Amino acid sequence: MAQKWSIQVQWTETHDCYGWCDEKGKRIALGTHDPHVFFHELAHATHARLNGQLKGGPHEDQEVVAEFTACVLTHLYGLGDRTGNAWQYIKSYARDPLVAIAKALDTVGKVLELLAQLA
Repeated sequence: MAQKWSIQVQWTETHDCYGWCDEKGKRIALGTHDPHVFFHELAHATHARLNGQLKGGPHEDQEVVAEFTACVLTHLYGLGDRTGNAWQYIKSYARDPLVAIAKALDTVGKVLELLAQLA
């Protein structure tokens, strides 16, 4: 998927996070081999394509979209159940995780739809 959009994916040692995606969704850096983290960053890159670009740094709405999308992709690809981890991650960014997820669902659907077109 990343290759089809010419997203540069690279391994890097990260000290404060497992990965990141630039604001334009053109570059992903991973500090782990965990596919869930790749899906999270790919979701950020896809979200950037939908919006033109992301806001710099972590923002509640962007993190909820990326983590929820990654959770769905991890499950769809048969790589385990990450719902508990996803809930904890979302909870760390959102004052009210249920409200944040409800607000993000439309965007999550659009991100998944765009990714499905690439698959």
